Amino acid sequence: MAGPLEFVGRRRQLQSILREFSKPLGERRAGVFIHGVGRQGKSSLAARVADRLEGRDYKVLVVHGRNDAPAILQAFSAGGREVDALVKAHLKAVEEDPENLQTALGKLLEGPCCQVKKDGADKVLERPVLLVIDDFEQALEGQQGGGRHRLKSNCVESIRATLKAFDRAATDSRLLFTSRFQFTLPDAGRELANLLLDVPLPPMEPYESEKQAAAKLKTSEDQVGGEEARIAQIVDIARLLSAKGELDRALKLHQEQLAIVEALGEKRERAITLGDIARLLSAKGEVDQALKLHQEKLAIVEALGDLDGVANTHWSIAQIELQEQHFQQAFERLADSYAINFKLGRLDGICRVGLDFGRLLCAAGRREEGLAVLERSRDGFAQLGQSEHARYVQSIIKEIQSK
Repeated sequence: MAGPLEFVGRRRQLQSILREFSKPLGERRAGVFIHGVGRQGKSSLAARVADRLEGRDYKVLVVHGRNDAPAILQAFSAGGREVDALVKAHLKAVEEDPENLQTALGKLLEGPCCQVKKDGADKVLERPVLLVIDDFEQALEGQQGGGRHRLKSNCVESIRATLKAFDRAATDSRLLFTSRFQFTLPDAGRELANLLLDVPLPPMEPYESEKQAAAKLKTSEDQVGGEEARIAQIVDIARLLSAKGELDRALKLHQEQLAIVEALGEKRERAITLGDIARLLSAKGEVDQALKLHQEKLAIVEALGDLDGVANTHWSIAQIELQEQHFQQAFERLADSYAINFKLGRLDGICRVGLDFGRLLCAAGRREEGLAVLERSRDGFAQLGQSEHARYVQSIIKEIQSK
């Protein structure tokens, strides 16, 4: 997550969200839905919104990992005597039936979480909340029509109740989601997802990514942080150096990062770092060593059950195999990566891997299958707002169809 001094490229979206949250009941939406591919600043944008509202005496509540009704209700705990009493009074009913969450939230939102109230000494007695449901893609599964994802069965009623409560309550409290993917939630003939202001985050332009990394580099010398902060700084600075072609300097930083994560015993971070080093080695032409590190990474992510990591590593290995013209080995890696991304509903992965996989299918004489994969990539890139990529895939499709 980018710190306040490193937050670049998302000012327009920030202002759009703040304007929405300033609207009165009857004009505003039930909440805001920030979505976009990974590492594009969704949580950082949510944090900036939270900073602004905290300055207005809001209490920020974050739901992450669990999206069931009891977890959402309990996020309000420790909000003061009256809030805690309401949470306690309604928790059993919510545990028994998640539909009861709407009633519980309604009482909170129009009661002690309605607006700022202060005593004569200017001490805050009651305050509205900003409820942030972060990484909402964890509550989603397979795609439906239009590329939207449906909710997992254990989250349907809790999210339906939350949306309805915020939509109907006369309150200053606000609701904010962050997610990689959009969702669909039909209810009595209407689409509840449409109750939210849609705020897409297109991928950062290269100059924006460089500005953010440069800002981190500039401020890192003045920061005294833990090892996690140092790792985050290394990653961003190394990417900036890599983008500028300074591969040896980037490699040295990632090797420093590897030593840190190994000392911490962080298996997942070690796997990610091995992949970063392998990609740099491949770019330097050290293919055998790069493949060795990718295989080491693959063993780690498979042991962790990290399907995202498995899919990404297969794709990375396939890139090297394609470069070495080992087409059969590349095909097998791409097939595995594509299948996993499809299972996970990872639209960005489906698009990226499908571009190579579709072309290889066509080259192998499986033209109909290959074109279907390429068309899915084209449509996915368009949905993600990456129109240049979509046009590029369309040009490949036309070229294949003309033969």
